[in-house]
Amino acid sequence: MTRVVKHPKNFDRIVSTAEEMLKYRQASDEETWLKKYQPLWSAKFAELASLMFETNTVKQFLSFRDLWDDMSRVGMLLGKPLNDITRTDLRRLLGNRYFRDPDTWFFYFPARQLHHAQDSHTIGACDIRPFSKLPSLARKGIARNWEHEYRLETYPFINTLAKYKENRKQETYLCLEVKALGIFKATETATRLANQSLNVLKCLYLVNHPKLTKCYYSRGQEWVGGLDDLVPIGLGSDSYRIIPGIEEHVKTITRFIRCNESHDIAKRCCLAIDIYGMIEEDTPVALKFLLSVIALESLLLSKDDKDVLGWKLREKVAILLGDTPNWLMEFLKKDKWTEEVCDRVRVAARAELAKKVGEMYEKRSGIAHPKPSQKDEVTEDDFNFASMIFRFSMQRILSLHTTKGIIRVGKTDTIDDKSLDSFIESLKYSVPLGW
Repeated sequence: MTRVVKHPKNFDRIVSTAEEMLKYRQASDEETWLKKYQPLWSAKFAELASLMFETNTVKQFLSFRDLWDDMSRVGMLLGKPLNDITRTDLRRLLGNRYFRDPDTWFFYFPARQLHHAQDSHTIGACDIRPFSKLPSLARKGIARNWEHEYRLETYPFINTLAKYKENRKQETYLCLEVKALGIFKATETATRLANQSLNVLKCLYLVNHPKLTKCYYSRGQEWVGGLDDLVPIGLGSDSYRIIPGIEEHVKTITRFIRCNESHDIAKRCCLAIDIYGMIEEDTPVALKFLLSVIALESLLLSKDDKDVLGWKLREKVAILLGDTPNWLMEFLKKDKWTEEVCDRVRVAARAELAKKVGEMYEKRSGIAHPKPSQKDEVTEDDFNFASMIFRFSMQRILSLHTTKGIIRVGKTDTIDDKSLDSFIESLKYSVPLGW
């Protein structure tokens, strides 16, 4: 079957960006890659991803990790040494791999505590089937792994391979198909939908089944195999470069945890991190957004704010972040600016941030307290904004703890030099109006 490739309008720019990334790989060796070329390659990759995700089908069916993984092993995908790869090769690879109809992936999640389902039935996006009702390709592919898995697993009262195989034949599977251009996106989508179906059972039948943590899958009629942790290991997809400023915050958090520090800021930072850490790749976007905002609230709001939560959150974020480089870069759409420019736009930048945080909080309230008139759905952009504000607020709080000795949010007195609220009031009330 011939695949129809449809190049987007920016395809030449995409190929040129990939070509520049390739040149960094060709110019490097084992010694110079980490020191010199990897940061340049990563920056250029971010540019490539931005160009790629301008195409709606790519944005819908490909994940950031898929693209990273592919670009990290471009030589393997093309079957050529890096120095032999040409622009024509890249053009063919990018076009055929991404700008076409997505593949159909079939996923099979063993739900081991839902034994003996004799008939197939549908819940959510999944068909729930006993092993005997799986397609022949899936039965053969899954059974092929049993001897290996028998050696790795411990089952009470099952001490032979024959008994193990018989037991596995009684398992129930959540089965579904998804469309995707890469395994990461396919796995992310399938995992989210499978666990959503499981949650329906949990809510309506009080089924106490753990989150699905294993699956088998095929791409079309090509059996691929199984995933034990639902996230295939990419080539360097989770690598990062140490940033000194961020590393100082890491050290502060590490101290909070290892020294079991009990002051308010330490407790809030650790709790907020735990809340934010609940977000996973397959978490629905509305829940990712909500967890980000809740983490932000747990970090910044005090009991004195209880009657005006949205207003106080908006005010605190605007004052704490409104003139920081991170927000000014977003507000000005520039990488660099002078101190004079910062002074001139400070009020406007803070006002704009306050407005956006207010809109964010309204959307958060809409999730917790939905109204019939509410129409706006939570988008990835909403989540990205909430996530950004939380992460930058965390950095700001840790910085104030280190430089100003802030150890609590609420005040213990009218003037409290250890309190975040008192610090913010000092910024608001210290500017003279004059006569």
